[in-house]
Amino acid sequence: MARRVAANDPAAVAELYDRFASLVYRLAFQAMPTRADAEDAVQEVFVRLWRTADRYDPKRAALVTWVMLISRRHLVDRLRRTKARVRAVSLDE
Repeated sequence: MARRVAANDPAAVAELYDRFASLVYRLAFQAMPTRADAEDAVQEVFVRLWRTADRYDPKRAALVTWVMLISRRHLVDRLRRTKARVRAVSLDE
């Protein structure tokens, strides 16, 4: 499926989303401060999955493992950016 996603096959992208969206959303909902942040993060994760699908190697990991790894990395990056902005605002005060 990842090869088809990398080839911009709309059906493959939809299949990837249908298969993993609820799993990614649960992870995002636990990590993000608000429901809106979680929903935004899910969209961003699937864009990242689409852009990096050509790098997926089925010999190294199962598809679900790859999806969760990308999701986790994205959520951690997003939380770090958010905390950095909060610190900068509090320093200005």
